[in-house]
Amino acid sequence: QPLTSAAEALIAKPGMTFDGYYANPELTIPFTFGDFEFQEPILSKEEIYAQLFELFPDYFEEIEYEEPEEDEETEYDTSDLFINKLGYALTTEDETALAEIRAAKDAIYEETIDYYLENAGNRTIYLKYTDGRYIQISRASDLKALGKTGFLGIDKTGNEIDGYIITKDIDFAGESLAMPESFSGKIVGNGYTLKNIRLKSKSKKMDQDTHKDLALFYELNGAEIENINFEDAVVELDVKSGISVDAAFLAIKSTDTTLSNVKFTNLTITSGKGDDGQALYQLGDLFVEESGTKADGVSGENIEITASDAALINRFLDVTQ
Repeated sequence: QPLTSAAEALIAKPGMTFDGYYANPELTIPFTFGDFEFQEPILSKEEIYAQLFELFPDYFEEIEYEEPEEDEETEYDTSDLFINKLGYALTTEDETALAEIRAAKDAIYEETIDYYLENAGNRTIYLKYTDGRYIQISRASDLKALGKTGFLGIDKTGNEIDGYIITKDIDFAGESLAMPESFSGKIVGNGYTLKNIRLKSKSKKMDQDTHKDLALFYELNGAEIENINFEDAVVELDVKSGISVDAAFLAIKSTDTTLSNVKFTNLTITSGKGDDGQALYQLGDLFVEESGTKADGVSGENIEITASDAALINRFLDVTQ
């Protein structure tokens, strides 16, 4: 099973973040603890005799053992007392039968040791470390810091971090994500999927804003996002007429961002009824404005942007595919 948080603290390396368990020395195949069932190399007496009882129901019977009183004299043979204490009694004294039982007992021990050597004893688990201060994310709540949830670039106490390491598929349904002003760190996806990220901007009744911005980040500056899938994401606007809007899924502005092996599936962007030509709407699938983006292995499937003819739209994914 994985190490406890206390044990992970003992193997911590200065200036580095523990980045998970892997099955190969190249650190490309995550180790899945559920793929095998751990078993101790030596079974307990209870486990041994439970198996023997199943194998030889004619030679054993189940009993309820009761400890004799200290001053009670006993006349029965106590040579099998340890078996009685386990809840069984031998029903045969036949030497051939007893030899069968001993042989079966030895075979159980051998099979158990062989299983351990094959499935646990010879199994090597490799530990991966990443340079820098990263937060491991296995659920949406891991992104919470100072009362907000999002890729804010800080830990729960407000200290700046170098980025995030995704350790599981995460469903963001029902979560409201805050948009940080700027992010220059790294998001390591490890091939996992972030689902149902929903970004929404809605005008209030007494809204005095003249402009709205909506994205995961306002600005990406030298950021890196790698080996991650975004699925069923929504960018939804419900803004009053006359308010200008900049909106995209990843960022309003992006400079020198690196995207490696990133896939976007079922991304929907809707400008809403406020997009009536009375104010400027600038929309993008990933970015409203970008320069110097390096994209390798970036793809999009079922990307839908619904907007008025007056809206300006930057379709980055159309260029990279």
